[in-house]
Formats: sequence, structure tokens, C-alpha cells
Amino acid sequence: MGSSVAMNVIQFRTAMIDVLSSLEGLFKVIQLDLRDSKDTIAELVDQIIVSGDDAFDSFVRLDRAVDAISKQSVIEHVLGIFRSK
Repeated sequence: MGSSVAMNVIQFRTAMIDVLSSLEGLFKVIQLDLRDSKDTIAELVDQIIVSGDDAFDSFVRLDRAVDAISKQSVIEHVLGIFRSK
């Protein structure tokens, strides 16, 4: 589908992995019930928000790239392949 779609897929997946990793860390901190964990929890929530925003941005860019490609005809796809070489 093109380098734009591939790049946006990678960015989206990476951002989602960051979100899930931060969520995992948050659940571990909550499960351990540490007394001085307020700062850690705040940092993890911030990471979740930032990573979620990155994931959303990547998803929007991916959606736009896929939408642009889906509007092309087969001939335009073939010509695009030959032009990129």
C-alpha cells in the first residue's frame, strides 16, 4: 500500500504498545498498593495520555493515507509502483 501506510502502521503499533506498557505498569503499582506511589501513578497516567494521543494521531494519519490510496484506480496503483523504482 505504500511507504506512508507502512510508516503510519508502525507508528500506531508502537504508540499502542507504549499505552499498554504504561497501563501494565499502572496496574502493577496499584496491585502492590505502595504508600508512596502517588508520583509514580501520576507519571504513568501522563504516559498513558501522551501515548494515547500519539496513537490517535497515528491512526488519523493512517486513515487518511488508506483513504487516499483507496480512491486510486488500479492503473494509478500500478503507475505508482513503477514510478517509485
